[in-house]
Amino acid sequence: MARKKACPFCGGFNLQTWALGKIRCKKCHRAFPRHEVTLLEYTPKKSRAKSTRGQADRQEKKKAKAVGARQTIASGQTPIDKADVKSEHIRMECKYTDKASFTLKQIDLQKVASASTGDQIPVFLIEFREQNDSYCVVPEGWFFQLLEMYKHDKHNQ
Repeated sequence: MARKKACPFCGGFNLQTWALGKIRCKKCHRAFPRHEVTLLEYTPKKSRAKSTRGQADRQEKKKAKAVGARQTIASGQTPIDKADVKSEHIRMECKYTDKASFTLKQIDLQKVASASTGDQIPVFLIEFREQNDSYCVVPEGWFFQLLEMYKHDKHNQ
């Protein structure tokens, strides 16, 4: 903790130099002589900024392991390969949010689909951390193929 100059009337820390050598508090709008300023204990607010790269990296590693794929090194930062997770069978873009909603744009889906080669399934994964829930978005053609394979496996059991 540190000591910081404060308003003698309201204790506000947001002070500005005013006319005739006086100080003015921006909180209570009172002006007072410089010698009346008080020193109060001040605890600075902690930075709310989070390292999103570290969180994204953990998510990508976890999802890559779950689908038997590999995390792409420096994904999204090189023009060569834009996928976060990829294997012979899948190309996945991973996103997460701490909020209750996520805005999904068609261009984001098209990027994953166009980067997929051969028989790779393009997947856009969205993780809602607050609700502990994840969803995968796949193109309609792939969805119907996966559905048919699921039905076929169900009949052969």
